[in-house]
Amino acid sequence: MLDGMKKQIVRRILFPLQEKVKGHNTHSVLHELEQSQWLNTANFEARQQKRLNAFLSHAVKESAYYQNVFNSLGLTVNDIKSAKDIARLPFLDKAIIREHTEQIATRPLNELSVNRTGGSSGEPLVFYTSNERTSHDIAARMRANRWFGVDVGSKELVVWGAPHELNSQDRIKLLRDNLFRSKLISAFNMNDTDLKAKVVDIQNYQPEMIFAYPSAIYNIANYCQTHNIRLDVPHLKAIFVTSEMLFEDQRNVIERVFSAPVVNEYGGRDGGFIARECPEGNFHINADDIIVEIVDEAGNTVSEGESGEVVVTHLQSFGFPFIRYKMGDVASISRERCACGRNLPVIKHLEGRLNDFLIGADNRKVHPNVANYIIRLNANITQYKVVQSANKQVEVFVVAKLKLDEAAKGKIINDFTDRLEDVGITITQVDNIAPEKSGKRRYIISNVE
Repeated sequence: MLDGMKKQIVRRILFPLQEKVKGHNTHSVLHELEQSQWLNTANFEARQQKRLNAFLSHAVKESAYYQNVFNSLGLTVNDIKSAKDIARLPFLDKAIIREHTEQIATRPLNELSVNRTGGSSGEPLVFYTSNERTSHDIAARMRANRWFGVDVGSKELVVWGAPHELNSQDRIKLLRDNLFRSKLISAFNMNDTDLKAKVVDIQNYQPEMIFAYPSAIYNIANYCQTHNIRLDVPHLKAIFVTSEMLFEDQRNVIERVFSAPVVNEYGGRDGGFIARECPEGNFHINADDIIVEIVDEAGNTVSEGESGEVVVTHLQSFGFPFIRYKMGDVASISRERCACGRNLPVIKHLEGRLNDFLIGADNRKVHPNVANYIIRLNANITQYKVVQSANKQVEVFVVAKLKLDEAAKGKIINDFTDRLEDVGITITQVDNIAPEKSGKRRYIISNVE
């Protein structure tokens, strides 16, 4: 009863008060999103087009960069008659944002919130957001959380890139998280002593939902499985994972240990809250606010079901317009209706980042899952990271329980050679593979242009 009372205090008093102080209209947006997910296709597309027109009109009127884009192409907002017509506009990428930051913004930068990407694929991107975009991204995540029976005020455990030493801002955030029933544990330090402590934290905290990097929560689950530890978290409804590739063998171990569904999420600080799996296992696009295109290497829209690069237009990025922003990720889209009944388009396959793909001797792109299949066959290996240099040479870093013998190394080298052909492969056994500064892990890094 006390737990239910705390949940209602957060949901009905503390969270609405926080959003009001921040200037967010999250609850009114959430109410709209709860209704729109059930609209039929015609009504949904009409609603999306109305939003697109309003967004582009604002961008052309207030952004010097987009005034120039439309004028140079001889276009007006009226020429963009549907979501498909935005293909007439140029792409936006990190280099353009860095070069034209002030020109892209529709307001003085000091009236916007500064944001940065984690920089796991290179130099971090600095960009800006407005209250409209933040409100919509929060509301979209809340809607997707409700698909699994959790909401603001439900006890949340976050396994993330927590700072090692807390400054005053970090301490304030921890106090806020405690008040809002959210507990943060570090995604760093995954030796047996740390993992044992994390298991105790989870068991004592009894979360209703977990939000984590796939690798971090997998390491915890794998530790439990290896040491025959039975986790008893009866109120856990879902484990939301994001920011890294989720492999099926990871999903299986996590679900077996935690007895709760693993729910994959796709998005980023730059692109926004793009998609989340529903209880049927389909990746629903947050199409109320985000238009997703899939394009080939020439920049042309691909056919349904065909893989290509993800390009997003965030219809609520009024303060700093993101129009046809190249995410650097590879995916495909399906128009099939999901059994859950939500009429939101579906990402059929999310395949990883463009520079997660290894490049063969003949310039073929080799899917990152190949490395997972090759290395997971060796039960002695507990961690790995594959780095391909600009000249295509590949170094495989591995952490193993025992020293790898020449036969084991030879098997890995041969399996990679079969797929990459005349590309040099070396194996380096190390004691530990550190995560990125953000706490996330990248299993494949290709530096081939």
